[in-house]
Amino acid sequence: MTTTPRIARTKAAFDRAIDKSREEDAVWARKRAARIERQDAERGSAAAFRRDTCIAAAQSNPPCIERNQYNMCEKWGAADTSHCE
Repeated sequence: MTTTPRIARTKAAFDRAIDKSREEDAVWARKRAARIERQDAERGSAAAFRRDTCIAAAQSNPPCIERNQYNMCEKWGAADTSHCE
């Protein structure tokens, strides 16, 4: 069975549409990955700032036995809470 010119044009148009859709999906996926990476970096920076602020405040005011400050250190994920004994 031979392919008519009309069927060939329709098939070519369909193939182009699929290719375009795949390209758009790839662009969307790259943009989404970049957005997630940027958000993770922002969250990491904010957490590091809060942790560093907590530790600096605690070390500037020894012996830092206020329970509230210790809880904040734990909440912010301070790596070293030994100054909050």
